[in-house]
Amino acid sequence: MLLPLIERYEVWKKKGFSSIYEYAAKLAGMSRRKVDDSIRILRNISDKPALLKVAEEKGINSVRPVAVIATKKTEEFWAEKAANMSKNTLETYVRESSMGLQGKACTSTAIEPEEPVNFSPELAKKLKQFLKRENAEELLEAFLEEQKKSEVAETVNIPTRMRRFVIERTGGRCAYPSCNKPYVELHHTGRYAIERRHDPEHIHALCKVHHELAHNGLIGNEEGLPHTWYVLERPDSTNYKYFVDQRVQLMKHNAVV
Repeated sequence: MLLPLIERYEVWKKKGFSSIYEYAAKLAGMSRRKVDDSIRILRNISDKPALLKVAEEKGINSVRPVAVIATKKTEEFWAEKAANMSKNTLETYVRESSMGLQGKACTSTAIEPEEPVNFSPELAKKLKQFLKRENAEELLEAFLEEQKKSEVAETVNIPTRMRRFVIERTGGRCAYPSCNKPYVELHHTGRYAIERRHDPEHIHALCKVHHELAHNGLIGNEEGLPHTWYVLERPDSTNYKYFVDQRVQLMKHNAVV
């Protein structure tokens, strides 16, 4: 994180090194390529505090996939994605959303910051009444904790024959179209935590990256057949699954912190 300042003020020269590369190699074990790469990324996000914060907390590699495409207008959006996604998932999201797998033109750099979650009028009314309860926060925390535990049960409790059927359906590979990686997770498109049932028509084998994208609300037509799936530019904040997924991810993030 200090490399740009070290370069600007020639700290390496004052310390008796022949170049910033020698300085970084001997003090931090960094290669010439890594030094150049780090300085390039940090220059690109130097005017984007949200991304700088993520880089400080998770490391420079966490913002690498969006360092070039993020603008001052979209940095909050990309910072949130970089904070919650792994580097590989973020790279896949940037690549596949820009490809526009539905045949649509897609300009990721034009993405606006996400809006707050919007509920239907009926659900919003119920939620408003619920939040008036004295123990509303405690009940909500308990509910979300249960959802987090259910993510484990989501795969573990699938009957053996059903599990085998789902895995063999795609030859042990990820069901996402155009992805040929080995599966890692069996994913309930309707969320087991909510429906509490195993339906093979709505369980699909996914690689780690596409499973993570699904739980970030970024798989379009998720409950349709896999060949109709595509990566969304932004999640559907009106979807009840997105609300639950985001709260569970927030709890996971806080637990790590």
